[in-house]
Amino acid sequence: MKRKLGFLMLLGISSLLLSGCYFNLFQTAKTLDRGRALLGIGLGVVPMAIEGETAVFITPQAQLGVGLADGVQLTLKAGALAALGNEPMGQFGAAVGELKFRLFDEPGAFAFALGFGGGWSVTYFGWGIHGSLYFDSNVGFLPVYLAWRPFVPLGGIGEDSPGGFASVLSGGLRLVFSERATLLLELDYHTLWQLLSPGMSLVFTF
Repeated sequence: MKRKLGFLMLLGISSLLLSGCYFNLFQTAKTLDRGRALLGIGLGVVPMAIEGETAVFITPQAQLGVGLADGVQLTLKAGALAALGNEPMGQFGAAVGELKFRLFDEPGAFAFALGFGGGWSVTYFGWGIHGSLYFDSNVGFLPVYLAWRPFVPLGGIGEDSPGGFASVLSGGLRLVFSERATLLLELDYHTLWQLLSPGMSLVFTF
């Protein structure tokens, strides 16, 4: 188990060195116990208006989670932003980390979790800090989840705004294939940019 966790940590640290952009949250209220780990691979689509025209970007993303204690999870995430077609914009860098705490998780009812973190991201206009609230339905016929992530850009929102506050809202379906594999189908909304980003992520738990 220690060797496996060491390999996953190395993989996660390596992913943080890649250029990327952080759009989709791809996290639910489910939280790892001590000694468990997860690896998530996802892809989002982001339409942006640039000089009066709509450009479409794809955002491949990866995350690594480790259970530090029962119900306490450290998650590291990185991704990439690539334009479809001949758009002039290139890739951006992002690296975000979060500590997530399980508050409640009752089978047949619901799960609730709280997170704190930050990092560097285009979503945060550079360096930023965030909080997160997660809610899952544990009802079998309604496998939905919701998340709200308010964030504060440490450099302000734009050149004319030294301070500011914005958030990302997400929701979707959590489709559990097995004890080790879960598919997340998600729609994220950036409240300041007013952008919708659909995406999907396959999460493996070890």
